[in-house]
Amino acid sequence: MKKSATVHSRASALSVTLLPTATRREGLEEGKLVGKQEGKREGKLEGEAAVLERLLTRRFGPLDEATRNRIRGAGLEQLPAWNSWNAGRIVSSTRRR
Repeated sequence: MKKSATVHSRASALSVTLLPTATRREGLEEGKLVGKQEGKREGKLEGEAAVLERLLTRRFGPLDEATRNRIRGAGLEQLPAWNSWNAGRIVSSTRRR
């Protein structure tokens, strides 16, 4: 019994290592692409959140934890809109002075 189990496990190992090189390469390239896209999205999200935190801190002073958590929990759909709105309000309020 042990001998057949060993043969079976070796066959399984061989089938994994015998995948065509092109298939493995395609899989690696796809993985790199997905990873790159996720990294860009995360970087953009962090950047948008940092800009909004800076704008709000400049306008209102130090932010409380709840506000910082709300900013960090927002998505890429919401943060640019908040940044545009706040930037417009800050610019218009400084022009009125």
